[in-house]
Amino acid sequence: MNNPCLDAAPAELETHGVRDVVVARGSKHPQIRFRINGDPAVQVFSVPGTPEDWRSPANTRADLKKFLRECGVPDPERPRKPPLKLDRLSLLERRVAALEQQLKNMKDKSDDR
Repeated sequence: MNNPCLDAAPAELETHGVRDVVVARGSKHPQIRFRINGDPAVQVFSVPGTPEDWRSPANTRADLKKFLRECGVPDPERPRKPPLKLDRLSLLERRVAALEQQLKNMKDKSDDR
């Protein structure tokens, strides 16, 4: 029987750079077993045995992406933005603005009494 979820999961793993993928059958749900970046621990991801919905392959891809993010694998489709580096003057301006806001809030509270 053709299982589109079983086709979608290894394809998604390949886009993330995971190469040693093994499909294990034998239970109700097929399992995708793989190692991340040569890590000796084997990761196991279960896919639906009988997908009932036309969205099942997309849901499997989304669940697998979430699983990979939790394992620390970066998403190639969503590049990370470099952290914003501020110079010392900009940092000081932000800190002063935050202090001014706190003082204003304290003054507003005392005026309400």
